Amino acid sequence: MASPPAFTTDELRALPPRHHTDTHVRFQDVDAAGTIFYPRLFELFADVWGALLRHRGLDLPAHFREGTWAAPITHAEADYRRALRFGDPLRVCIVGSRLGESSFRLGYRVEHPEDPSHVYATGQTVHVAVDRAAFRPIPLPNALLKVLEGTYSATP
Repeated sequence: MASPPAFTTDELRALPPRHHTDTHVRFQDVDAAGTIFYPRLFELFADVWGALLRHRGLDLPAHFREGTWAAPITHAEADYRRALRFGDPLRVCIVGSRLGESSFRLGYRVEHPEDPSHVYATGQTVHVAVDRAAFRPIPLPNALLKVLEGTYSATP
């Protein structure tokens, strides 16, 4: 099963945001060096993904209780471009999605909310739709396609 094509570094830096949340680097997000502890970036990606799900009407807690499918991450990567320090304001963006038969890729950018050219980090995740009972890949469910609608990015 092939993953949807990866976003290039240039695409992650240049694509317009399809959805975003504004936040800041919290005290509990930094390490002893005073910069963001590296896994916190993936939490920011998960937060904006969850915000998009809610914005598009997918009640994730209800889906976890009653839903028949899940979309676990099978790949995650990030590039740290500038130091993220305690108190820094952030805009965490989903810049696009690429779809396969049973998987999808999301592209992310973390930027300064007042200066989008000030990019802190970029990244991408690959999710695979699975039947929750059998934990086997399934075609992308319509509910998931509805959430991703309007985020599709053409492949290079």
